[in-house]
Amino acid sequence: MKHMKYRADIDGLRAIAVLSVVIFHLNKQWLPGGFVGVDVFFVISGFLITSIILRECSAGTFTMRNFLVRRIRRILPASTAVILASLLAGLAFYDAESLQKLGAQALFSCFSAANVHMWIASQDYWVLDAESNSLLHMWSLGVEEQFYLVFPVVIMLALRIRKCGVVLAIGFILSVIASWYMLFNGKFIPFNGSIAAFYLIPSRGWELLAGGILAWYFETHPTTATISSNKNAAKAKSLIALAGLAMIVASFWIVSLEANFPLPWAVLPVLGTCMVIYTGTSQRSSLAFRFLSNPTFNFIGDF
Repeated sequence: MKHMKYRADIDGLRAIAVLSVVIFHLNKQWLPGGFVGVDVFFVISGFLITSIILRECSAGTFTMRNFLVRRIRRILPASTAVILASLLAGLAFYDAESLQKLGAQALFSCFSAANVHMWIASQDYWVLDAESNSLLHMWSLGVEEQFYLVFPVVIMLALRIRKCGVVLAIGFILSVIASWYMLFNGKFIPFNGSIAAFYLIPSRGWELLAGGILAWYFETHPTTATISSNKNAAKAKSLIALAGLAMIVASFWIVSLEANFPLPWAVLPVLGTCMVIYTGTSQRSSLAFRFLSNPTFNFIGDF
């Protein structure tokens, strides 16, 4: 399996995801659905991580230790700096009650469980503000870190029984069911079902797995990523990419704080992201690819 080529369009998607979340927290009126940038990022992470695992397993070089060490090296320095800076700022500006809440957030964040803390404390994302909750964004990192711990084992077992696609599909379906149940009928979910649906990996896993399924499809159908000589096929893929990008951008305004989330509204940015990733390698001349590959977006996305 060949090393995955650099995807400038994915860095562009990262930049859009980051910028949308930042703008949302600066002023919710500017970008009412900017929080869905997290969903875009989940799909990207699922795609990239699955691609890495599948490629290394195929080459016989994958080890859980090396995988986790690379994740730790990439995440730990920045997350540690953010936690320490937030605590120092809290000591200077927060009152005793706010500082106590910040300390609890910091502690859970150190153990990759910020999302679990938000759920247990029933901290509704919709009513929290970033100014008084400086570690609010760590919940999504908690979801990803928990994914890193469990997902490689699932992939290795799935590859051993030669049912990787089936396992990914089953996981996706179960996560959708869990998300829907927590959100609309979570009477047996402790604390708060709708808050659990927003923060926890069982209800968010389908977004990461959407990217994972796409990565598995690329690895098992390598010609998908090749540039088509058929003009009609090329035009169709260009339109798919543009439609996917439009879905992502539209979700920033269509989705609102009052929406049921993550389902069904997260489908819009998740599907849009999958469409862009699917077409990116084979249609580098498309309008969507050229837009996402501009140097400014690439700088932000690779930062």
